[in-house]
Amino acid sequence: MNSLKTLVVAKTFAAIAIAAGASAAPTLSHASPNDGMVCRAGYSAQFAGGTMKCTKTVQTSVGMQCPALKFTKLVIRAPGAPGDTSGGKDLCLRNVNGLNIGSTDPLTGLVLGQDYVFAELNVAQAASKAKAIEIAEERTNSLADDQVDATHTAPTFVVNGGLGSQDVGNFTVTLFTFPVPAPSLRPIVPNLPPVLPPIALRP
Repeated sequence: MNSLKTLVVAKTFAAIAIAAGASAAPTLSHASPNDGMVCRAGYSAQFAGGTMKCTKTVQTSVGMQCPALKFTKLVIRAPGAPGDTSGGKDLCLRNVNGLNIGSTDPLTGLVLGQDYVFAELNVAQAASKAKAIEIAEERTNSLADDQVDATHTAPTFVVNGGLGSQDVGNFTVTLFTFPVPAPSLRPIVPNLPPVLPPIALRP
């Protein structure tokens, strides 16, 4: 019987020690208004007229296209080709049988506006890509569809600025999102372990 009482007492004091140890472990408090707001990782705070905005810029590009219906064959031109009068700009050939030209072939005998036109930037494609970047940012951060906004600059034409000799339009997408509460480093005063009632042991 004495051994049983000893075991009960030992388990009771062990429980008290575990509770005390758990409550004494260092913990951090939740953020409060006194901690302020910060921008998410990767975003920078911008202040203007008393307004704080969290912004991040993404550099991207779109390729050239052949929007004209009768000039549908895109030819990516390499710079410095012998006899090239296009300045290395990508072309759109007229879609007729027998009309072909390579990336380094001279344009001898071809007429601008009749046999080919220069490839063009598609502004709508830039807007679509900016929207895709905005949606991807929301998904990456598990945010709702209205938690990130995006604006973009007009694409700037760059000859041979893409992969290989591809002409592209470079532009900047600026992302905006709301600030979040700053993490608090103020420690919480640990609670004392509960006082257990006295253990009544039978003799």
